[in-house]
Amino acid sequence: MRRVPLIVVILSIPLVIGLTWWGGTRDYDFLAEPSATQIEIAKARATQELARPADLFGVESPAAEPGMAHKPPKPPPAPKPKAPPIEVGDLDQVPPLNAWRDRKDVPAGSFIELASRLEAEAKLAWARVAWERVLDTSLPNDEELDAALNGVRRIRATIPHDETAAEDAPLLTLRIETPKDRSELTKQAAKLAVETLKQASDHLVRFEPEVVATTGGDTPQLVVSIVAKGSDDPPPSVTRQAPSSVDGLQSGILVAAFKLVASSLAVSDELRPISSPSQGEPPMEALSTRITRLAWREFGDRATAE
Repeated sequence: MRRVPLIVVILSIPLVIGLTWWGGTRDYDFLAEPSATQIEIAKARATQELARPADLFGVESPAAEPGMAHKPPKPPPAPKPKAPPIEVGDLDQVPPLNAWRDRKDVPAGSFIELASRLEAEAKLAWARVAWERVLDTSLPNDEELDAALNGVRRIRATIPHDETAAEDAPLLTLRIETPKDRSELTKQAAKLAVETLKQASDHLVRFEPEVVATTGGDTPQLVVSIVAKGSDDPPPSVTRQAPSSVDGLQSGILVAAFKLVASSLAVSDELRPISSPSQGEPPMEALSTRITRLAWREFGDRATAE
Protein backbone atom coordinates (compact mmCIF):
# COMPACT_ATOMS: atom_id res chain seq x y z
CA MET A 1 0.00 0.00 0.00
CA ARG A 2 1.47 3.36 -1.04
CA ARG A 3 1.49 6.18 1.52
CA VAL A 4 -0.07 9.52 0.71
CA PRO A 5 2.67 12.13 0.52
CA LEU A 6 2.92 14.31 3.63
CA ILE A 7 2.65 17.52 1.64
CA VAL A 8 -0.68 16.36 0.18
CA VAL A 9 -2.02 15.64 3.69
CA ILE A 10 -0.98 19.03 4.98
CA LEU A 11 -2.58 20.87 2.03
CA SER A 12 -5.77 18.78 2.21
CA ILE A 13 -6.59 19.63 5.87
CA PRO A 14 -7.42 23.36 5.39
CA LEU A 15 -9.07 22.57 2.05
CA VAL A 16 -11.45 20.05 3.62
CA ILE A 17 -12.24 22.39 6.54
CA GLY A 18 -12.88 25.31 4.21
CA LEU A 19 -15.13 23.35 1.86
CA THR A 20 -17.12 21.94 4.80
CA TRP A 21 -17.64 25.38 6.32
CA TRP A 22 -18.59 26.96 2.96
CA GLY A 23 -21.04 24.19 2.14
CA GLY A 24 -22.75 24.35 5.55
CA THR A 25 -23.03 28.15 5.83
CA ARG A 26 -23.44 29.45 2.27
CA ASP A 27 -27.20 29.80 2.70
CA TYR A 28 -26.95 31.73 6.02
CA ASP A 29 -26.92 35.49 6.34
CA PHE A 30 -24.84 36.38 9.42
CA LEU A 31 -25.21 40.14 8.94
CA ALA A 32 -29.01 40.39 8.91
CA GLU A 33 -30.71 40.87 12.30
CA PRO A 34 -32.88 37.90 13.42
CA SER A 35 -36.60 38.31 13.13
CA ALA A 36 -38.87 38.52 16.17
CA THR A 37 -40.09 34.99 15.46
CA GLN A 38 -36.55 33.62 15.40
CA ILE A 39 -35.78 35.33 18.70
CA GLU A 40 -38.87 33.86 20.36
CA ILE A 41 -37.99 30.39 19.06
CA ALA A 42 -34.46 30.74 20.47
CA LYS A 43 -35.86 31.85 23.85
CA ALA A 44 -38.24 28.93 23.98
CA ARG A 45 -35.48 26.44 23.19
CA ALA A 46 -33.22 27.99 25.85
CA THR A 47 -36.00 27.82 28.43
CA GLN A 48 -36.60 24.16 27.66
CA GLU A 49 -32.91 23.38 28.01
CA LEU A 50 -32.67 25.17 31.36
CA ALA A 51 -35.76 23.39 32.66
CA ARG A 52 -34.18 19.99 32.20
CA PRO A 53 -32.72 18.54 35.40
CA ALA A 54 -28.96 18.76 35.28
CA ASP A 55 -27.12 15.55 36.06
CA LEU A 56 -23.62 16.98 35.85
CA PHE A 57 -23.09 16.57 39.57
CA GLY A 58 -25.60 13.80 40.10
CA VAL A 59 -24.41 10.80 42.05
CA GLU A 60 -26.32 7.59 41.84
CA SER A 61 -27.24 6.12 45.18
CA PRO A 62 -25.70 2.71 45.67
CA ALA A 63 -28.21 -0.06 45.56
CA ALA A 64 -28.94 -1.54 48.94
CA GLU A 65 -27.52 -4.99 49.36
CA PRO A 66 -30.05 -7.77 49.79
CA GLY A 67 -30.89 -8.34 53.42
CA MET A 68 -29.47 -4.99 54.55
CA ALA A 69 -31.94 -3.05 56.70
CA HIS A 70 -32.56 0.58 55.81
CA LYS A 71 -31.09 2.84 58.47
CA PRO A 72 -33.55 5.43 59.79
CA PRO A 73 -32.41 9.08 59.78
CA LYS A 74 -30.69 10.36 62.90
CA PRO A 75 -33.05 12.13 65.29
CA PRO A 76 -32.46 15.87 65.81
CA PRO A 77 -30.30 16.80 68.81
CA ALA A 78 -32.15 17.19 72.07
CA PRO A 79 -32.78 20.83 73.05
CA LYS A 80 -30.45 22.26 75.67
CA PRO A 81 -32.09 21.97 79.09
CA LYS A 82 -33.31 25.25 80.46
CA ALA A 83 -31.45 26.55 83.49
CA PRO A 84 -33.42 25.79 86.67
CA PRO A 85 -35.02 28.86 88.25
CA ILE A 86 -33.83 30.27 91.56
CA GLU A 87 -36.28 31.22 94.26
CA VAL A 88 -36.00 34.75 95.63
CA GLY A 89 -37.10 36.10 98.95
CA ASP A 90 -38.47 39.47 99.96
CA LEU A 91 -36.97 41.83 97.42
CA ASP A 92 -37.89 44.86 99.54
CA GLN A 93 -35.27 43.84 102.12
CA VAL A 94 -31.55 44.56 101.87
CA PRO A 95 -29.98 41.45 100.33
CA PRO A 96 -27.34 39.66 102.40
CA LEU A 97 -23.93 39.33 100.76
CA ASN A 98 -24.13 35.55 101.04
CA ALA A 99 -27.54 35.22 99.39
CA TRP A 100 -27.83 31.99 97.34
CA ARG A 101 -24.40 30.83 98.55
CA ASP A 102 -25.89 27.43 99.31
CA ARG A 103 -26.90 26.94 95.65
CA LYS A 104 -23.62 25.45 94.46
CA ASP A 105 -25.54 23.00 92.29
CA VAL A 106 -27.05 25.81 90.23
CA PRO A 107 -25.32 26.54 86.88
CA ALA A 108 -24.09 29.98 85.95
CA GLY A 109 -26.94 30.37 83.45
CA SER A 110 -29.51 30.32 86.25
CA PHE A 111 -27.78 33.11 88.13
CA ILE A 112 -27.43 35.11 84.91
CA GLU A 113 -31.14 34.72 84.14
CA LEU A 114 -31.99 35.78 87.69
CA ALA A 115 -29.59 38.75 87.67
CA SER A 116 -30.88 39.98 84.30
CA ARG A 117 -34.50 39.73 85.45
CA LEU A 118 -33.80 41.55 88.73
CA GLU A 119 -31.88 44.26 86.92
CA ALA A 120 -34.77 44.71 84.47
CA GLU A 121 -37.10 45.09 87.46
CA ALA A 122 -34.77 47.76 88.94
CA LYS A 123 -33.88 45.53 91.90
CA LEU A 124 -30.24 46.48 91.49
CA ALA A 125 -28.99 45.50 94.94
CA TRP A 126 -30.35 41.98 94.51
CA ALA A 127 -29.19 41.84 90.89
CA ARG A 128 -25.64 42.65 91.95
CA VAL A 129 -25.61 39.76 94.43
CA ALA A 130 -26.86 37.43 91.70
CA TRP A 131 -24.11 38.60 89.33
CA GLU A 132 -21.56 38.03 92.09
CA ARG A 133 -22.76 34.45 92.55
CA VAL A 134 -21.83 33.80 88.93
CA LEU A 135 -18.27 34.80 89.86
CA ASP A 136 -17.74 33.16 93.24
CA THR A 137 -20.18 30.22 93.31
CA SER A 138 -20.80 28.79 89.83
CA LEU A 139 -18.43 27.61 87.11
CA PRO A 140 -19.01 30.11 84.27
CA ASN A 141 -17.57 29.77 80.81
CA ASP A 142 -15.80 32.74 79.21
CA GLU A 143 -19.00 34.27 77.84
CA GLU A 144 -20.83 33.90 81.16
CA LEU A 145 -17.84 35.31 83.04
CA ASP A 146 -17.78 38.42 80.84
CA ALA A 147 -21.53 38.89 81.32
CA ALA A 148 -21.15 38.76 85.11
CA LEU A 149 -18.19 41.16 85.15
CA ASN A 150 -20.12 43.62 83.00
CA GLY A 151 -23.15 43.28 85.27
CA VAL A 152 -21.16 44.00 88.43
CA ARG A 153 -19.36 46.89 86.75
CA ARG A 154 -22.64 48.35 85.49
CA ILE A 155 -24.38 48.22 88.87
CA ARG A 156 -21.36 49.49 90.83
CA ALA A 157 -21.56 52.67 88.77
CA THR A 158 -25.26 53.05 89.60
CA ILE A 159 -25.74 52.36 93.30
CA PRO A 160 -23.52 53.73 96.10
CA HIS A 161 -21.58 51.51 98.46
CA ASP A 162 -22.70 50.83 102.00
CA GLU A 163 -21.05 53.49 104.16
CA THR A 164 -22.00 51.65 107.36
CA ALA A 165 -19.91 48.64 106.33
CA ALA A 166 -16.69 50.54 107.12
CA GLU A 167 -17.54 51.01 110.79
CA ASP A 168 -16.47 47.54 111.88
CA ALA A 169 -14.44 46.54 108.81
CA PRO A 170 -11.16 44.70 109.50
CA LEU A 171 -8.09 46.93 109.51
CA LEU A 172 -5.09 45.51 107.65
CA THR A 173 -1.61 46.87 107.03
CA LEU A 174 -0.39 47.23 103.47
CA ARG A 175 3.36 46.82 103.98
CA ILE A 176 5.66 47.94 101.16
CA GLU A 177 9.43 47.60 101.04
CA THR A 178 10.89 50.04 98.54
CA PRO A 179 14.34 51.33 97.51
CA LYS A 180 15.51 54.27 99.59
CA ASP A 181 15.65 56.60 96.59
CA ARG A 182 11.95 55.88 95.88
CA SER A 183 10.77 56.10 99.47
CA GLU A 184 8.91 59.42 99.22
CA LEU A 185 7.28 58.50 95.91
CA THR A 186 6.21 55.15 97.35
CA LYS A 187 4.61 56.83 100.37
CA GLN A 188 2.47 58.95 98.04
CA ALA A 189 1.57 55.91 95.95
CA ALA A 190 0.75 53.86 99.07
CA LYS A 191 -1.74 56.45 100.32
CA LEU A 192 -3.54 56.35 96.99
CA ALA A 193 -3.40 52.53 96.91
CA VAL A 194 -5.04 52.00 100.32
CA GLU A 195 -7.88 54.33 99.36
CA THR A 196 -8.34 52.41 96.11
CA LEU A 197 -8.39 49.09 97.95
CA LYS A 198 -10.99 50.38 100.40
CA GLN A 199 -13.24 51.46 97.54
CA ALA A 200 -12.64 48.22 95.62
CA SER A 201 -13.74 46.18 98.64
CA ASP A 202 -16.84 48.36 98.98
CA HIS A 203 -15.44 49.51 102.35
CA LEU A 204 -15.57 45.94 103.69
CA VAL A 205 -11.83 46.01 104.40
CA ARG A 206 -9.75 48.95 105.57
CA PHE A 207 -6.04 49.38 104.92
CA GLU A 208 -3.27 51.52 106.33
CA PRO A 209 0.09 51.92 104.57
CA GLU A 210 3.49 51.07 105.96
CA VAL A 211 6.50 51.94 103.80
CA VAL A 212 9.93 50.55 104.65
CA ALA A 213 13.00 51.92 102.85
CA THR A 214 15.58 49.32 101.85
CA THR A 215 18.95 49.30 100.17
CA GLY A 216 18.23 49.01 96.47
CA GLY A 217 19.92 46.38 94.32
CA ASP A 218 20.68 46.41 90.63
CA THR A 219 16.94 46.42 89.83
CA PRO A 220 14.67 48.61 92.03
CA GLN A 221 11.95 46.42 93.48
CA LEU A 222 8.85 46.62 95.63
CA VAL A 223 8.02 43.88 98.11
CA VAL A 224 4.31 44.08 98.97
CA SER A 225 2.52 42.17 101.74
CA ILE A 226 -0.77 42.48 103.62
CA VAL A 227 -0.77 41.71 107.34
CA ALA A 228 -3.12 42.09 110.25
CA LYS A 229 -2.26 44.95 112.56
CA GLY A 230 0.17 43.75 115.25
CA SER A 231 0.85 40.37 113.62
CA ASP A 232 4.40 39.03 114.00
CA ASP A 233 4.11 36.13 111.54
CA PRO A 234 5.95 36.58 108.22
CA PRO A 235 3.20 37.18 105.63
CA PRO A 236 3.14 36.10 101.98
CA SER A 237 4.56 38.75 99.68
CA VAL A 238 4.68 39.70 96.03
CA THR A 239 7.71 41.32 94.41
CA ARG A 240 7.31 43.87 91.65
CA GLN A 241 9.60 46.25 89.84
CA ALA A 242 9.66 49.73 91.38
CA PRO A 243 8.92 52.38 88.72
CA SER A 244 10.12 55.94 89.19
CA SER A 245 6.64 57.58 89.14
CA VAL A 246 3.79 57.70 91.63
CA ASP A 247 1.30 56.30 89.11
CA GLY A 248 3.61 53.44 88.20
CA LEU A 249 4.26 52.62 91.85
CA GLN A 250 0.56 52.71 92.68
CA SER A 251 -0.26 50.37 89.79
CA GLY A 252 2.45 47.94 90.90
CA ILE A 253 1.15 47.96 94.48
CA LEU A 254 -2.42 47.27 93.35
CA VAL A 255 -1.37 44.42 91.06
CA ALA A 256 0.53 42.87 93.95
CA ALA A 257 -2.48 43.33 96.27
CA PHE A 258 -4.74 41.54 93.78
CA LYS A 259 -2.37 38.57 93.66
CA LEU A 260 -2.19 38.43 97.46
CA VAL A 261 -5.97 38.42 97.85
CA ALA A 262 -6.47 35.85 95.07
CA SER A 263 -3.82 33.49 96.46
CA SER A 264 -5.24 33.77 99.98
CA LEU A 265 -8.74 32.85 98.79
CA ALA A 266 -7.54 30.08 96.46
CA VAL A 267 -7.64 27.65 99.41
CA SER A 268 -11.19 28.64 100.39
CA ASP A 269 -13.71 25.81 100.56
CA GLU A 270 -16.62 28.22 100.16
CA LEU A 271 -15.62 30.33 97.16
CA ARG A 272 -14.54 29.57 93.63
CA PRO A 273 -11.02 30.73 92.61
CA ILE A 274 -10.81 34.33 91.47
CA SER A 275 -10.44 34.73 87.71
CA SER A 276 -7.26 36.29 86.37
CA PRO A 277 -7.37 39.80 84.88
CA SER A 278 -7.28 40.11 81.12
CA GLN A 279 -4.39 41.73 79.28
CA GLY A 280 -4.36 45.47 79.96
CA GLU A 281 -7.19 45.37 82.50
CA PRO A 282 -6.77 48.23 85.03
CA PRO A 283 -5.92 46.96 88.55
CA MET A 284 -8.78 48.93 90.13
CA GLU A 285 -11.29 47.27 87.80
CA ALA A 286 -9.96 43.79 88.55
CA LEU A 287 -10.02 44.44 92.30
CA SER A 288 -13.58 45.78 92.28
CA THR A 289 -15.24 43.30 89.88
CA ARG A 290 -13.40 39.97 89.91
CA ILE A 291 -13.21 39.93 93.71
CA THR A 292 -16.78 39.90 94.99
CA ARG A 293 -17.85 41.57 98.21
CA LEU A 294 -18.30 38.19 99.84
CA ALA A 295 -14.72 37.32 98.83
CA TRP A 296 -13.42 40.60 100.27
CA ARG A 297 -15.19 39.92 103.54
CA GLU A 298 -13.77 36.42 103.78
CA PHE A 299 -10.31 37.75 102.98
CA GLY A 300 -10.57 40.32 105.77
CA ASP A 301 -11.81 37.71 108.25
CA ARG A 302 -9.12 35.24 107.18
CA ALA A 303 -6.33 37.84 107.47
CA THR A 304 -7.32 39.00 110.94
CA ALA A 305 -7.77 35.43 112.20
CA GLU A 306 -4.24 34.35 111.27
